[in-house]
Amino acid sequence: MIIELKSVGKIFPKSQFRLDDISFNIEEGEIVGLIGSNGTGKSTILKMINGLIPYDKGNIYYQGKEVKSFSDNKLRQMRKDIAYIFQNHNLLAGESVYYHLALVYKLNHQKVNHDAINDILDFLGLMDLKQVKCHSLSGGQQQKVAIAMAVLQKPKLILCDEISSALDTNSEKEIFNLLSDLREKYGISILMR
Repeated sequence: MIIELKSVGKIFPKSQFRLDDISFNIEEGEIVGLIGSNGTGKSTILKMINGLIPYDKGNIYYQGKEVKSFSDNKLRQMRKDIAYIFQNHNLLAGESVYYHLALVYKLNHQKVNHDAINDILDFLGLMDLKQVKCHSLSGGQQQKVAIAMAVLQKPKLILCDEISSALDTNSEKEIFNLLSDLREKYGISILMR
């Protein structure tokens, strides 16, 4: 089991909204979807899983160990194992697709793996766009770049925060199919909202 939430809750002092008694788990290689109306805390759940915001009650376990007990080093390692694709992927408009993928390695102080970059570009159908600046890409193409960046981190889990919200129906379907294919190829677990 990658992640387990047991009776997790979050209180927002200046709001009537609260999350209460959230429990579920994510197995290796599994795709799980969080569903619910807008404003019901789905993004908050993703951020609590990744340690971006604290939870107030219950427990979150990563690979069987309680996250609250993690040292700073262990928490950093967990975050390396969990890629997060935000709703707004914030690509650098004036930089190329390839630049963004190489940046994944540079930010992690690793030698750029050109073969891995070309493999994911080919897999996602972006090979012809690798030198194109991101401001010239469609929303679906930009989302594929964000997915490629996540995959190059070699995560055990990818958290997808409304990655299809700005896409048309065909692009949305293509992204969901790609995520399923990525799960098959790389064995990555995926939590989507």
